[in-house]
Amino acid sequence: MSNKLPVPAPCNGDTDAAVEAVRLALMAISRKRPREQVVGLEELQARAQAVESSDYQHRGEMLPDLIRDLHTSIMAGHDPAELLELAVLVHAQTTRGWLYVVGAPLDLRREPTTLAHRTPDDLDEPDHAGRRGVVIEMVATGAFDLLPSVQTTPGQGLLSFRV
Repeated sequence: MSNKLPVPAPCNGDTDAAVEAVRLALMAISRKRPREQVVGLEELQARAQAVESSDYQHRGEMLPDLIRDLHTSIMAGHDPAELLELAVLVHAQTTRGWLYVVGAPLDLRREPTTLAHRTPDDLDEPDHAGRRGVVIEMVATGAFDLLPSVQTTPGQGLLSFRV
């Protein structure tokens, strides 16, 4: 196994290349131009699981294609609710987490959180996990004054709040 990742960017060529590929994929989907292939729900779920369970080097290599294929499939209208749900998990958990570990710049780490935050609007579900990801990101970066009004559920912890 290579020890090249997760050395924080910009110290490692492999990390830099993977971070740049993820940046380009996120930019493409934020502009609704992912330009990849339409893939079925089951395959995308399996690929998302494979990315999540892989080491950081392979995660960085697999994420850009997963992100682009996922959003190409969403735009094609195949299983939109399930794919949007998967997109929230891929962005809020896998992509954001990987970018954090490899030391990507804060503005780039916020992009998957922002995309996850927009997904509940597409699903018409205002109390969705994508919203929680934004709050977690704001807390992690110390942006307390930007936090939405948060109501926690007693005994449930941070991930059970309503925004």
